[in-house]
Amino acid sequence: MRIHASSLFPKGPRIEAMTISRWQASVSTQRRAWDIDTARALARDAAGHLDVAAVYKLDELRTAIDHVGRPGKTGMVVVTTH
Repeated sequence: MRIHASSLFPKGPRIEAMTISRWQASVSTQRRAWDIDTARALARDAAGHLDVAAVYKLDELRTAIDHVGRPGKTGMVVVTTH
C-alpha cells in the first residue's frame, strides 16, 4: 500500500513547529513550564480534545500507518510511547 505523506498530517488548524533550542532561548522559564504542562495534558487527554480514530503504541507503527490509509477513516491516528 502506498500512502502520500500529506495524509499523515491533519488538514485543519494545526500547531506550527519551533525548534527546541529556539524555543528554550526565546521564552521564559514560566512559559516553558506552561507549554510543557499543556502539551502533556493534550497528549494524555487527546481523545477528549481531538477526533481520534485510534491510538497505537510505537511498536505498532506499521499498523498505525496502515490505518491512516484505510478508506473511510475519520479522525487522527495517534502514536504514543506509553
